[in-house]
Amino acid sequence: MLGFGRINVLVFLALVLGWWVSPVAAATGADAARAWNPSPRTWLVFASAECEECEWLKMEFLPDLEERFHTHLPTVAFIDIDDLDNYALLNEAEAALHTRSGEEFPAFLVGSTFHYGREAIAAWGETLTDTLPADTLSDPILAIAARAKNVVFYGDLFRRTEPTSKDATTTKPVPEVSQPGPDRGGEVESYREARVIYFETTGCKKCARAEKQLTFALSKIQHCPVYRVNAMKPDGRALQYAMTSRLNLPAGKRLITPMFLSDTHALYGKAITDAALQKLLRQAGSNPFWKTWDETAELTAARRYIRGMAAGFTIPAMIGAGLIDGINPCAFAVIIFLVSYLTLTGRLGRKFALIYGLTFAAGVFTCYVLIGLGFFQLLDVLESWKSAMRWVFLLMGIVCVGFGISGVIDTVAAYRGGAAKMKFGMPKSLHRVVHRLIREDVSRGALGIGAFLIGVAVSGVELVCTGQIYLPAIVFINTTAPGIKSVGLLLIYNVAFILPLIIVVILGTSGLGSQKLSDWARRNAALTRALTTALVFGLA
Repeated sequence: MLGFGRINVLVFLALVLGWWVSPVAAATGADAARAWNPSPRTWLVFASAECEECEWLKMEFLPDLEERFHTHLPTVAFIDIDDLDNYALLNEAEAALHTRSGEEFPAFLVGSTFHYGREAIAAWGETLTDTLPADTLSDPILAIAARAKNVVFYGDLFRRTEPTSKDATTTKPVPEVSQPGPDRGGEVESYREARVIYFETTGCKKCARAEKQLTFALSKIQHCPVYRVNAMKPDGRALQYAMTSRLNLPAGKRLITPMFLSDTHALYGKAITDAALQKLLRQAGSNPFWKTWDETAELTAARRYIRGMAAGFTIPAMIGAGLIDGINPCAFAVIIFLVSYLTLTGRLGRKFALIYGLTFAAGVFTCYVLIGLGFFQLLDVLESWKSAMRWVFLLMGIVCVGFGISGVIDTVAAYRGGAAKMKFGMPKSLHRVVHRLIREDVSRGALGIGAFLIGVAVSGVELVCTGQIYLPAIVFINTTAPGIKSVGLLLIYNVAFILPLIIVVILGTSGLGSQKLSDWARRNAALTRALTTALVFGLA
């Protein structure tokens, strides 16, 4: 009896243990491999936790669609491509639909069509009119999607509960953020150790996809060391130009990013696909030219060419921009008032007027240079953030377009009715502040530090108007010639900016009446406004 009782106890324990283990085994076996069962109407989003456009899709685009059509969306499944297995599924889906890989993220699949990146997805959304599309996923795509791991569903991103969609069978809670993918293997610390060089730039949307392609390729090709170069930095740009020159790339293609380069080939633009990159890594030679080249000579020649190219374009551009900024109507109005008040206050003498005007100009110059240096420091800080510079470029481009549109309106108004009809200059209240500052200071007969400080104060107020050109120009200078060269370009811009002020002060205090200068400004208001408008559109 005792033996029989022990057997019964063992059987009972085995049954209990089997009851507890079987769900665990199921969860780690077949059910884990197939965590969900997509329906044909599912929308698939291949996204990355690091992708700001992916966040836009989740937090803005999809909610806007729901509100616009007053209905729930089809099941929207987010597949985390930071997981290399999931990224491989994206490649399979693109191959099944004969879609070229290498486009921007997020990759948004509705039916049989991929929409890549914010602009394409937003444009697709604008084509929707009365109803949401009823496109369905094909059986091959359903089979590919069903193998995705850790799928997150759109509604659950806000509720933070388990999926309630009938398409979902996963019982895992929705994670707050996607887990990062595996550490990138194959990267080295020196380009001389590498067989492939990867050139990227801060904030480049195409580089986000290239990053995933590189990570995936390195997981497939184990023995190809890769060196990463930031082509926004002067040394990185020089290295890229030197290497692409050795491969005889067309001059206009030598500084493109993203770019992958081996000893014999370069991949850039639409040529960057997962298959092409893996082929490049697989076929890269073990003894590329940069292991034996004369580094000093090659990089010196590249830097010399880039300096000449930048100087040939940037220096004339900054001189022209500074001059145009110096004669734009709102800045020129301040110059005219200054000269007018100095010459009307004749009791102080022409010598006083000339010295005051030149000292005032020195104050303006100093203030603007300091503002420029401050913005350089800010841009350097922003550049350390992964995508901040892209937003700086985008914002500055939008601002320039806005200034350009206002400039077109003002140019037409000035052409039809004179400078008084313009609407987008410095506000009248600030004009009154500037005039009061100048009147009070000149009336005191202050020279030296007084005239200098009033120049600083006036230029600070005037930045409301002249900043329309100056701030975009600072961003342009910083990206065209970062480092100490940017300071030289900043000084060139500001010398050109105060040159009209100095000329008008000299002419006005040597006998040319301020009324004549004022008449010239009124007659040419439309022209000067048109020049500033063309400049800001160019900066955009």
